[in-house]
Amino acid sequence: MAPSTPLARRRPGWLIATVAAALLVMSGTTGASAALPSLVGAPGSVRAVAGNNTARVSWTAPAGANPRTTYYRVEAAPGGQTTFVEGTETSATVRFLNNGRAYSFTVATDDGDGWGPASEPSRAVTPRDVCTLQGTPGDDVLIGTSGDDAICGLGGNDRMRGGGGGDTYVGGAGVDSVDFGDAPDRVFAFLPDVSHLVTPNGFGWADGDGSDVLRADIESLRGSAHADVLEGDDGVNRIVGRRGADLVRGWGGGDTIVGSAGRDELWGQSGADRLRGRGGSDLLLPRGEDDLVNGGRGSDTVTFTSAVTVDLAAGTASGESTDVLRRVENVIGSPAADTLRGSAAGNVLRGGGGDDTLSGSRAADSLFGQGGDDAMDGGPGAGDRCDGGAGADTSADCESVVDVP
Repeated sequence: MAPSTPLARRRPGWLIATVAAALLVMSGTTGASAALPSLVGAPGSVRAVAGNNTARVSWTAPAGANPRTTYYRVEAAPGGQTTFVEGTETSATVRFLNNGRAYSFTVATDDGDGWGPASEPSRAVTPRDVCTLQGTPGDDVLIGTSGDDAICGLGGNDRMRGGGGGDTYVGGAGVDSVDFGDAPDRVFAFLPDVSHLVTPNGFGWADGDGSDVLRADIESLRGSAHADVLEGDDGVNRIVGRRGADLVRGWGGGDTIVGSAGRDELWGQSGADRLRGRGGSDLLLPRGEDDLVNGGRGSDTVTFTSAVTVDLAAGTASGESTDVLRRVENVIGSPAADTLRGSAAGNVLRGGGGDDTLSGSRAADSLFGQGGDDAMDGGPGAGDRCDGGAGADTSADCESVVDVP
């Protein structure tokens, strides 16, 4: 996937114009009669300032443009890298440019009636591999400005924070992190060189605290106070959420994935990972090799994709790998046949598909067989619920029984 402007940020007029244009093409109506003319002209005075793999482009709004209903498209040539911004903005950072290559930029306007003509191109500028803020061979804290910075860690274990703008981060030697603690909005951050992430040059990227480029040798991410999406790479990462309901995925390597006080979703993926939920009711997904899972405070759930035997009282999960479970209250089984056993806490056990065996313990448990022919035993505690779901299910020691013949 490549970064793009989310549909949620596009105004209804923009979407209606896009759908209308598509319908005209599908019906075979093309040419001048199919055009959706813009009511405003081209932006003027387009200027560009080169950065490190980036350029900052500014322009003046065309006459008649309403900032509340206008949208701008900024496009680089050559390469076609494109950025969209709302009509209240008259500047933008274009990312993923090649250092040492000259680029010019054009800007077009959408006023709700389709894209208008492109502006005259800017003067060509050439991005350079130059750092505006550089660390030392030791451990540094590097904080940029509200503008477009190129922050380079050099040596040591560095923490880098941009401060807004379109920043480029280069880690260097050591274990380096990018910190989005001051971001005014939720952050989407993806480390570079990940197989499922497609950007020019294999760069990573981040939105939410400006339009940032994440280059090589960054091992760690720290989120914002909002509901972030933070993704690691195929190396060893430490990724930490902060207060919001975060989605954090480690991918390859032996990662440390840490949630926050929110309702987080933490993915270990491949490698021997450490998942720590902290506060909130978290969803924990260990994968691959032997993982350590600690739910922390709240009512936390662990889920699996292949056949597994889980014993919450013993704190173990064995199947594709052997995982250690701590402070985990609930389990979602796999599509295969699973064996799920509860603990002294009030557990929720969901079998998923397959012929599952679900066993509660001393507290009031809720057992859901779901698909397959499941065997459910509420255990010695009172107040257990057994819900068989589909299949020929059986139950024992359940005070409430649903969908069991």
